[in-house]
Amino acid sequence: MTILRSVESALSRRRGIAILLVFYAFLICLRAPDIIITGRFWAEEGKIFYVNALQTGPLEAIFTSYGGYLNLIANASTTAARWLLPMELAPYMTIATGLAFQLLPAFLVLTARDIWLRPPLIRLAALGIMLFTPSSSEIWLQTLHCQFELALACSLIITFETVGGVVGGIRLITLFLAPLCGPGAIVLLLPLALRLASDRTKARLIQFLVLGIGAAIQMLFFFHVESGRGNHLPLNIALAVVFAREPLVMFLGVGARTHALIAGFHHKFMVDPKVISRADIDAVLFFGIAFLLSLRVRPAFWLLLTNAVFTGAAIYGSIGGAIDQLDVFVGERYIFVGQSLCGLMFVAFAAAVKGKMCWLGGAIIVWLLVIGVTNYWHPVFNLTGPDWRHEVTLWRADHHHLIQIWPNGWTIALP
Repeated sequence: MTILRSVESALSRRRGIAILLVFYAFLICLRAPDIIITGRFWAEEGKIFYVNALQTGPLEAIFTSYGGYLNLIANASTTAARWLLPMELAPYMTIATGLAFQLLPAFLVLTARDIWLRPPLIRLAALGIMLFTPSSSEIWLQTLHCQFELALACSLIITFETVGGVVGGIRLITLFLAPLCGPGAIVLLLPLALRLASDRTKARLIQFLVLGIGAAIQMLFFFHVESGRGNHLPLNIALAVVFAREPLVMFLGVGARTHALIAGFHHKFMVDPKVISRADIDAVLFFGIAFLLSLRVRPAFWLLLTNAVFTGAAIYGSIGGAIDQLDVFVGERYIFVGQSLCGLMFVAFAAAVKGKMCWLGGAIIVWLLVIGVTNYWHPVFNLTGPDWRHEVTLWRADHHHLIQIWPNGWTIALP
């Protein structure tokens, strides 16, 4: 009877996870239904990766380095679209792949066995925080920026206690794949090394080795530095960016007021790049207090550390540099992981507090979710564009036609 109950419990839990993931996927698709209705390649996903798949053989297309690094998911997905689907349906391969990787962090949260995630409301809050992250539309339902979903997933793996079985295997695959899709995940070797030093377990060592092997392959065979990226990170500007794009946007939303505040910071640094702004002071206060509190809340500490390491590297390597990220509408991909981890840090704090402080923790989470939901559909960025099938029809009638893709202004010249 005990075995039977265990089996029934496991099946029930799996069914619950599946239902939540389906609902999570539904909300993802509901945010931008035009992506599903019309089909969409996003920017270089179509202009570079899909065109490359059309013009080269499968192996060459899969292992092409673009932008200074290998993006294995974008390469493989567009190659599969080229060989497995008619051109009219090709974007649905990358849309489906993008959806799968957007579900990955949610899957990791739902399958984690950490004590702090056991209360159902806490686990649901974590899912909501990730889904309704304000600066996220740029990574929506496409493969070009799956690397950032993978970086978020790696950060969660570092934060969570290790597990075995199928979930443990999926975590290892994630750690191996992440650095092969972009250099951002490579910097997470540092917090993972610290987690290994803290845990001193075989499971954590294996995680470190797997991430390290993926990173070594990327760095040795594919990665190279390209001009046009920041490669310059003044501390005062970096602090202002992190404060403005994380807690400020998370608590105030993506609106005119937030835009004006961040534009004001940008103006000050353009006038005097060495100025210490109010955003710098607020950043030190906010993250300083968060660090002190995280010393008593272990999951929050790892979420804060992975946020600091990844976001610092993302801003450093961003196109245009740190100063260009002082704009609420620019470079959402560089901010998405940090915002998600910052929100999850608040969830970890809320799970740890007791007594009257529970109300404060709960109120903060509710407020973050209200702001996130409010900004989920409005303002609308990158959520509509040309109809792919119509554009292909025009191209078939006239092979000189430049196919219009998302975002507006991007085109594909097909052979």
